[in-house]
Formats: sequence, C-alpha cells, structure tokens
Amino acid sequence: MANSPSLVPYIENAFNVDLSVVSLNVTINSKLYDSGVFDIDTSTISAATSEGTSASAQLATMAANVGGLCNCNCAQPSSSSCTLYNSVGQNLATIKTNLDAAISGIDSTTSILNTLLDQMNTVRLEIPSLLTAVGGINSALSCAWLKPVFLAPFKPLAGDLSTGLGGLALSLLCCGGLGVFFIASLIHAQIKCGNVGIEPGCPKLCSCCCPGAGKVKDSDPQVPREELIKP
Repeated sequence: MANSPSLVPYIENAFNVDLSVVSLNVTINSKLYDSGVFDIDTSTISAATSEGTSASAQLATMAANVGGLCNCNCAQPSSSSCTLYNSVGQNLATIKTNLDAAISGIDSTTSILNTLLDQMNTVRLEIPSLLTAVGGINSALSCAWLKPVFLAPFKPLAGDLSTGLGGLALSLLCCGGLGVFFIASLIHAQIKCGNVGIEPGCPKLCSCCCPGAGKVKDSDPQVPREELIKP
C-alpha cells in the first residue's frame, strides 16, 4: 500500500475487471461505434421498400392485362396464343409473389433496425450514469482517509488472504479430527474412573447383604420395619 491506499487494484485482480473510468469509457464507446449500428441509414432502406411497393402495384396492373401485354388470348385453349397467355400470367404472378415477400422481409428488417437503434441510443445516453457509478465505486474503495501510521496493520487485509485462510481451515480441520479422539477418551475415563453410569445405592460387592430398595432389611432388629433408608 502507498500513502493513498485503495482496494480497487485488489478488486480488479480478484474479479478480473477493469474499474478505470477512462478505460471503461473508451471500451464501451469503441464497442458501440465499431459495431457499425449507428452507420445504418434506414431512410435508404425505406426508399427501397417504397420502390418495391410501386413495382408490385405495376405487376398487378400488368397481370390484369396479360392479353394487351403479349397480344395473345385464350380464345382457343389448345392454341399457342393461349399457352403464351397462361405462361405470361403465371410468371407475372410468381414475380409479384416473390417481390411482395421481399418487401415484407425488408419491412420487418427495417422495424428491427429502428428498434435496435432506439435501444442503442438509450444505452448510449446511460453511459455517463454508468461511468459516474463506477467512479463512486472507486471513491468508496479508496482508503485515503487512513493515516500512514495505521497502514501497516491493514496491509495483510489488502493482500492475498488465500494462504492464511487455507492454513486456518487446515488447522480447524486437524483440531476437529483430534477432538473426536479426545472426547472419546474423556468419556471412557469418566466411565472407568468416575463411576459414571452406576446407579446410586449399595455397592456391587455388598449387594448380597443390602436391604431392598426403600426398606431396611427384615433381619435388622435395631431399625423399625417402616423406616425408610435415606440416600
């Protein structure tokens, strides 16, 4: 850490990001304008659509007057004139169908481009707010308020903590594993040396001579039968 420490470099290294406002501004603008979206002139596409619509209307007019167009008719279905008439009519209908499909595709593309340009303009207008927010993050992560005399204790916090945390986790794991055996040995010692689990009353060695529970023995003449044995 220098005399004006900041956590920004450590955040950048940890998450592989660039929090520089200048660099971020250059990157965003280069990506936006290098895409070529703002170079698209939808007016030219709209003019082509208008010309296509006009051509489709003219084809409809021609299809309605095939006889005048080719000087043929279908008065005799088996004649060559009728064959030509039908062929011209079918070709005009096919051309008009394909042209109408192309015009519909161009209209759809123009609509998508207009929507894209509107959205890109919205994004472009929000770039200053984004840069301001990133600048606020940099200011929040700045530790310039910390006096130089207090920097030394904070240096490890700003460095790589993975080694220390890994050692702490390993130590806790070892302590937990050893604790299992330690607790088991304590339980065994309490049972063997502390008489844990043995019911109170007459010892096992004297069980043959002890009275029953709650009453004195009938053979003892010194103690009344009704007197209870106190614990």
